[in-house]
Amino acid sequence: YVQGYLQGAHDDAIYVMQNSLMLVQDFFYFRYSLPFPHRLAALASRLCDEASLPSVLRTDVFIAVYSAKPNFARRRAARETWLTLMAEQALAVSHRFFINAVGAGDPGDPASSPLDDVLRAEA
Repeated sequence: YVQGYLQGAHDDAIYVMQNSLMLVQDFFYFRYSLPFPHRLAALASRLCDEASLPSVLRTDVFIAVYSAKPNFARRRAARETWLTLMAEQALAVSHRFFINAVGAGDPGDPASSPLDDVLRAEA
């Protein structure tokens, strides 16, 4: 199967596949180059460091969502569906919506629009 795929593949596909394989090999080489007891000690000390953090700062998963100003309904839908489900899991999940800031000045800024006021209230 692989030989048939490689014979009909474009040069770009072969290049991507070769680079992907090299990245995976490099990752495992560097990740597992230390003996097991050293890796275990490093991970255990890191867990202790993370456990001492306040719960507000402890995050297992961070989700960044790029959005636009008028997409309030989509952001609300995300909060009410899969973001709520993620928060109910045992993982510490935090999320932030990154919104384009064109015209998102201070409340007294003449360039500020009523939509900017809604965004500030949403945050």
